[in-house]
Amino acid sequence: VLYATPDADGLRLYGDDFRSGDYFVRMHLKGAADRSCDHWHDDAGVVNHHAGITWLFEAALRSVDASTAAHYWDYTVDAADLGDAWPESFVFGDDWFGAPESDTHVVSRGRFAFTAVRRNAAGYANTTNAFGLLRSPWNASPVPFLARSTSTLGLRGNGYGTFPTCAMFASVLRDGKLSTILRGANGQLHGPVHIMVGGHWGVDDAWKTYLASQKSNDYWLLLSKYLWRQGYVECPAACSDDAPKSACACACPALDAGDLDAATILVDSDVADLAPPQGQWLEKLRRETNFTEDDALRLLCAVGTPGELFTSAAPQDPLFWPLHGNAERFLAYARALAAAGELDLDETW
Repeated sequence: VLYATPDADGLRLYGDDFRSGDYFVRMHLKGAADRSCDHWHDDAGVVNHHAGITWLFEAALRSVDASTAAHYWDYTVDAADLGDAWPESFVFGDDWFGAPESDTHVVSRGRFAFTAVRRNAAGYANTTNAFGLLRSPWNASPVPFLARSTSTLGLRGNGYGTFPTCAMFASVLRDGKLSTILRGANGQLHGPVHIMVGGHWGVDDAWKTYLASQKSNDYWLLLSKYLWRQGYVECPAACSDDAPKSACACACPALDAGDLDAATILVDSDVADLAPPQGQWLEKLRRETNFTEDDALRLLCAVGTPGELFTSAAPQDPLFWPLHGNAERFLAYARALAAAGELDLDETW
């Protein structure tokens, strides 16, 4: 109901606590797709913001049906039971959240089949893509439906064998620091699920064999966003609905105009040194392929197409909600251990 009902109709039908799916996507985009920085994930923001938005989400759920509550998905159970067969989790059943993959990348079966991405959203939100869809500016997909993929640039599950495990959760408690827990909650403890289900596709064919052979491909999108935040990557402000996607892709104008060369941009932006492990991606590329720095930068500038869960519009995918319920529960558990004297917890963030 939240994803299918506009704000005004929901407020009229269900009262002041109602919020639509669009409302939550807009809120997340405002914080996470700000060009100056990602307010929702960097540093200590991740648990506060996601606990807060989940609280609003729960109130909205309960305005429609008071017997409901915000739920959490403990994907460590799937990690233990399924391992690399994680796409077989019950959460991807048609009665739950739908399959994590399809031929078109669109969720096309089950309860959330063809969940619509809001069109003509420029008057509703201050962040849209070039087609006026309620998406990150650098996600130039014109397809107005919830999208997913189980691979990042041809790499299944981005190279992760399983969802985050119990051992990973335990590891961030060992030094007893809130800062370590927050860093883990943003990254290794929940980030892989966003990447494994959101996915990333739509790159030039010349790259596909090389990218599919890698151990991890999530950093390509992260570096594209870093270049976008620094102003090297620019994306069209508006495109007509019938414009070809290629004409509305992001690019690096300074590179195309010859004002700066690829090496200068990669070094001055720190992109040459940012990707794990410590910038070796560029050395590895030079050593293993015929791709040049110019080729690599053009791949980053074009961005490609990520699924909703791997973007700043992540609440567009209903699977967004149980991910953060699990992180909030874990932090509460750490505090309960500390209160019982079983964990020495330094809450200086």
